Amino acid sequence: MPYPVPSPKTFDAWLEAVVAPFPDDTAERLRAELSAHHAEALAALREAGHPDPEGAALAGLGPVPEVRQALKHAYFTRLEDEELRSAPLWPVADPESPRRAALGTVLALALPPVAGMLGWLSFGWAAYSVYAVGLLLLSTLSRWVPRRVAPRSGRVLHRALKSLWHVLGAASLSPVWFGADPQGWAVVAGITAGVALAEAAALRPLWPYLPKALRGAR
Repeated sequence: MPYPVPSPKTFDAWLEAVVAPFPDDTAERLRAELSAHHAEALAALREAGHPDPEGAALAGLGPVPEVRQALKHAYFTRLEDEELRSAPLWPVADPESPRRAALGTVLALALPPVAGMLGWLSFGWAAYSVYAVGLLLLSTLSRWVPRRVAPRSGRVLHRALKSLWHVLGAASLSPVWFGADPQGWAVVAGITAGVALAEAAALRPLWPYLPKALRGAR
């Protein structure tokens, strides 16, 4: 059971207690936002002639534990940030540059038909069409989504989308390589299941943070 947080007697003490669980960049942002909010409330109370504007403004901010808990829904804490940075996938979770992403997409689209023309596989346009549509959709999402949210959330979502692309790519491209007969579909199912399990295991350190990332937490 956590120890109770004593009620601060001044706004500065309240502010430092509230931002204590968050990383330095988040704490700096919160200090600025909460200080501005407090200054507005204090000015309004003084203008209204309140007998104790400082005390009323401080009380109106709310208890430290409740404010912290509300902020944890919108921001990653220092502990969460450290755990994310220590995750094996974190160093490679940054979205690729536009040039690198475009090159990777072109190569992934070109490989199956080129291999078919060279006689390396029995190329089928039906399976390849599913693969191409899925590839283009996920490539677009993996570029668009991380840029619409805060950087920490963006990296988590980018890596999750990349894993999803690997799974769907295995499911849709495998028939191109192994055919659509019963034996080929068994191989496809086995490959897809294997890739899905491998990606789920690789993403395990990031799973607890996916809900916050989907909310766009900073």
